[in-house]
Amino acid sequence: MEDLYRLAQLLQQRTIAEHQIALQVGQSPSQGEIVEYILRNLLQIAQDSSMQHDGRFTEGELAGRLVEIKYFTDGLSLEALRHALDKPQPDYYLLAVGASLAQKQALMCPNALTIEAIYLLNASELASMLTSASGKRASEALLEPFQIYPEPRNPLICLSEEQRDVLERFSLAELESELRWQRSFETSQDKLEAMAKEAHQAYLRGETLPLTLE
Repeated sequence: MEDLYRLAQLLQQRTIAEHQIALQVGQSPSQGEIVEYILRNLLQIAQDSSMQHDGRFTEGELAGRLVEIKYFTDGLSLEALRHALDKPQPDYYLLAVGASLAQKQALMCPNALTIEAIYLLNASELASMLTSASGKRASEALLEPFQIYPEPRNPLICLSEEQRDVLERFSLAELESELRWQRSFETSQDKLEAMAKEAHQAYLRGETLPLTLE
């Protein structure tokens, strides 16, 4: 029965967490909408007044330029990129890529939201790339020049250390580390509970001595 109590507690925690996320983001969001919220706040992207695109850059060399933010949960394929093209096109696309489904399944977290890489592409650059590329999967070599995270290859956006630190909190490596810590904590709690029960039983059997302070 303890397993069922634990399951009920975990489900309640998940529901509360989802509620708190909705309060912060302003809706009951999909993963794509959460990533959009993250990048809008991280990169100072303001709402597009025309509502045709996700927003406009407000700082740096890209200030005033329209941008669309796209999130790919299982790698970045050319087919997915083609479906992501918007009409009318923005000036730029921010492409955020999550860990593969296989990687998340290995951690038993298939629905985890992760951000492993971000690319910034001019709309014309993206259209040209899709025209010249073949095959279903975009290779790293094809996208490397446009990467702003984790490697700073596109000079149009240079992330600060603080911005990079924020993004690292959404990585698969961070999730894996948190899961390891949680397992270690739960194991130590189980050991402490077992020791407490053993001490209590020893007390009931009269096998303990009173603590004296000198």
